[in-house]
Amino acid sequence: MKKIINQSFFAGLLVVLPIATTLWMVFGILEFTDGLLQKFFPQESFPYLVIPGFGLIFTVIFLLAIGFIAKNLIGRFLFFWIEKLFAAIPFVNRVYTTIKQVLETVLQSQGDQFNSVVLAEFPKEGQWALGFVTSHVPPSVEKAHPDKGKKLQFVFVPTAPNPTSGFLMAIEADRCLKVDISVENAFKLIISGGIVHPEIGHASK
Repeated sequence: MKKIINQSFFAGLLVVLPIATTLWMVFGILEFTDGLLQKFFPQESFPYLVIPGFGLIFTVIFLLAIGFIAKNLIGRFLFFWIEKLFAAIPFVNRVYTTIKQVLETVLQSQGDQFNSVVLAEFPKEGQWALGFVTSHVPPSVEKAHPDKGKKLQFVFVPTAPNPTSGFLMAIEADRCLKVDISVENAFKLIISGGIVHPEIGHASK
C-alpha cells in the first residue's frame, strides 16, 4: 500500500510540476514586462496601453527593432562603440563579456552546438558518463597532449539534474563511444536522472 501511495504521489508530481512551472514562468514574464512598460508609459498618461500581455508584445517588437538596427551597417558601427565603452570599464567588461558569450552559445542559430552524444570514461576508468561532442580541439591544445598526433575532441559532460554545469574534457576521439540517441533525448535522460529514458541504440566505437 505504501509503495502504491509513493508511486502515485511521484506520478502526480511529474504531471503537475512541469505544468505549474511553465505557467509560473509565463505569468511571471507577463507581469514583469507589463510592469516595465508601465514605468516608461504611466497609466495616467497612456490608459490605452493598460492591456494584460501588452508589455510582452511591446518587448518583442522592441527586440526585433534592435535586432534589425544591429544587422545594418549603422547599427553595427553603433553597437561596436557601445561594446568598446563597456570593455573600457573595469568589472563591467567581465560581466558583459560573460553574459554575451553565454547568450551567444545558448541562442546560436545553427542549433548544432552539440554534434553528437557519446559515452566518455568519466570520472575514472571503468565508469562512463553521457557527454556531448562540441568540437575538435585547437592545435595548441593537441600539442600539449602527451601522445602527439592523437586526434582530440572536446566533450562536455553535464551534471544531473542540472545540465547547465559540467566538465569540459579533451578526449581522444577513438576513446569515446558513440550513442544512437538525439541530443534532445540525452538531455531528457540527464535532467530526469535516468527516470525518463527513450529507446536508444547500442553504443559503438
